Amino acid sequence: MVRQGALLLALTTSLWALPTPDDRFREVAEQFTEYYLRANPEAATALGDHRYDGRWTDYTPDGIRRSLEQQKDLLTRLDGLPVQDLSLQNQVDYDILHHHLEGQLWSLEELQEYRWNPLVYNAGPALYAIVARDYAPLATRLESLAQRLERLPQLLQAASQQLDLPPRLHCQVAVQQNQGNLSFLRKDLEAFLSQAPEMRARLEGPRQRAIQALEEYGKWLEQDLTRRARPELRLGPELYRKKLF
Repeated sequence: MVRQGALLLALTTSLWALPTPDDRFREVAEQFTEYYLRANPEAATALGDHRYDGRWTDYTPDGIRRSLEQQKDLLTRLDGLPVQDLSLQNQVDYDILHHHLEGQLWSLEELQEYRWNPLVYNAGPALYAIVARDYAPLATRLESLAQRLERLPQLLQAASQQLDLPPRLHCQVAVQQNQGNLSFLRKDLEAFLSQAPEMRARLEGPRQRAIQALEEYGKWLEQDLTRRARPELRLGPELYRKKLF
């Protein structure tokens, strides 16, 4: 009898230890959040998570493939949850997350802006946000900027490999944005370096290489991509309908 009671207690305890549907949803949601911040470093910077300040979104074919795989896996795990057993708050969050993942998959597989919209590759906001926001000592922020500048040529190379047949207006705006980014590195950055002169030597190499990469990218935008641009900038009825709904 004692052994049966102990067995019953053990079984009851193990049942209580099983993750509930809400536990399983929170696990998926937490993994999505971590994935999103890691895969979108520019967005992470804007949101105040500075663990990935030295990186860029990976728009290479391998990077796009990994992103698709990760999001499909998360969506499959969401689909396996018993939505009706979630708390009301988690049911709402479930719908938000599910629609977001569906939208991201559609964007990568069908809309594919990374293949025709040069504005996707505008580096300026992600560079400026690091030094403009006082979230850490300036020397720390400039170190993060140096790391992001070191990887900027890779982002621009991905852009030149992926982009084709963009709308002409997007090209014109991208050229102007690129000129603004060059101005920031050549001129505006001096105001921050003057406040932390000990970082000048660390930043100078990445800064000059980034300027060279932006200059070459700007020439490519103007002399190559713009010549291949199409006058029509509208998505068309099919894509627009899907994007809207």
